Amino acid sequence: MTDTRELRLPDERPWPAWALPVSAVAGVGALGAGLGLAVARYWGDPLPLAIAPVLLVMAAGCGAAVVRRALRHERRTYAVTEVAVVLAVAAVLYAGSPLGRAVLAALVGGGLLATAWAVRSERRQPTKMQNGWPSRSA
Repeated sequence: MTDTRELRLPDERPWPAWALPVSAVAGVGALGAGLGLAVARYWGDPLPLAIAPVLLVMAAGCGAAVVRRALRHERRTYAVTEVAVVLAVAAVLYAGSPLGRAVLAALVGGGLLATAWAVRSERRQPTKMQNGWPSRSA
């Protein structure tokens, strides 16, 4: 008998197995930390306490939009540069105040949740194609 090895095909998934749970947990944690920072800072003032969650939701949306746009690039080098520039500008503008730190946490949390969404969508795609579903249905 011949001693042959089995040929192993490379894994075609672009994301590691741990990407989805880590992104989801870290995104929720960052958003929770941002909300906690805002509540701790503005606990006695009702108006800023009412405005802070709205601001954090907007910041999380901006972080998610930047990451979603960056993940659509075919050349990921530019995508990483875009995300780094947005975070650096936000850090320069906001990192000096407690609300700024909350906004940064919301930006990062939104970006991580957008990454988790992208991982989930890409993992679901082969299953949808096996079932004969159109590519943009979800």
